[in-house]
Amino acid sequence: SLKVCGIALIAAIFLVALCGWPRSLIDSATFKPNLMSIMFLVGLVLVILEDHVGVNKSAIMLMVSAAMWTFLAVGYHPHESVEGHDELEHELSRGLKDVGAIILFLLPAMGVVESIDHFDGFAVVTMCIAKMAGGRKELLMPILGI
Repeated sequence: SLKVCGIALIAAIFLVALCGWPRSLIDSATFKPNLMSIMFLVGLVLVILEDHVGVNKSAIMLMVSAAMWTFLAVGYHPHESVEGHDELEHELSRGLKDVGAIILFLLPAMGVVESIDHFDGFAVVTMCIAKMAGGRKELLMPILGI
């Protein structure tokens, strides 16, 4: 099934990264970006087909991100050289700052939307859309486009 194939591919790439073998794949400048793109696309397809796959989208993306970061980290060879360790530390620090900035933006925004929804703040908008559509579903998209 799709669930087994997708999770097996992500797990296989994760194991390749953990084992550090084959090194030619891990060090390949052309293969690495392609593999990262393939992993992301597989994860995206699994998220899109979440209802059919039966795995939570958060779990899928956590697996994909863990596999991608592990594969990226192994490519720096942090145990073999100080330069590789420093480059990996810089890359992880930059990635953590980027993710942190997104989370610090999204959490308050989600809190505001949740507060508005809790006090039925969207009821006015919903009522206006329902009045304009008049029960005809074919008008819903043009109204929302306005």
